[in-house]
Amino acid sequence: MRPATPAPSGSGSGPPPATPPPASAPPLPSPTPAGSPSTDLTFTGSLASHVQSASPIGPCGRAPAGFAAQLQLTLSGQPYVLSIAIVDYGGPGQYTIPPERVSVRSGQGPGGQLLPAVGGTLVVDAGEQSGRIAATLGDGSAQVRGTWACT
Repeated sequence: MRPATPAPSGSGSGPPPATPPPASAPPLPSPTPAGSPSTDLTFTGSLASHVQSASPIGPCGRAPAGFAAQLQLTLSGQPYVLSIAIVDYGGPGQYTIPPERVSVRSGQGPGGQLLPAVGGTLVVDAGEQSGRIAATLGDGSAQVRGTWACT
């Protein structure tokens, strides 16, 4: 067995360099500042719009089969619903899309448009009523990123 080689002088004993996040997921927006969480979502591409308010539709948070939230919002003057479903919910934290399900839906019935998220990251904050999202929607022609809240 060989003895450990001492560190060169002047190298310090600080922490190792941080590992960068995987390149496959877009970076998440910064956490919401202290205080009441709020919705602040930026849609780009085919859904280009900025949303700063949303209303929950039904229960929002931990559910018997995971985590669920549906938020009514307005994009370019039209009603949409942002749906979040985490089947393997293990509590607050970061989840990958897919397998977790996120979608944006417009209108009702056969004339509505459904854009499922095809990649990205979703965070549920400690209170389980808010979080952050960075996702690519549909065929990649739209993206959403920012903070969401069930308040």
